[in-house]
Amino acid sequence: MKPSNLSLEEAAAIPLVGLTSYQALHDILAVKPNDKVLIQAGAGGVGSMAIQVAWLLPAWLF
Repeated sequence: MKPSNLSLEEAAAIPLVGLTSYQALHDILAVKPNDKVLIQAGAGGVGSMAIQVAWLLPAWLF
């Protein structure tokens, strides 16, 4: 079920940016707890999700 205020395209983008962020931080960069992470363009879709993923790892954000 998608939220009623989102189009199908918008709803489909949410897991895509989440997976992209997770793969970048966890699989490719192997960020561990207390690592320092600089996320540029944190206002965009992938950047804003990467901030949330980094907080969950937990990493220091700059």
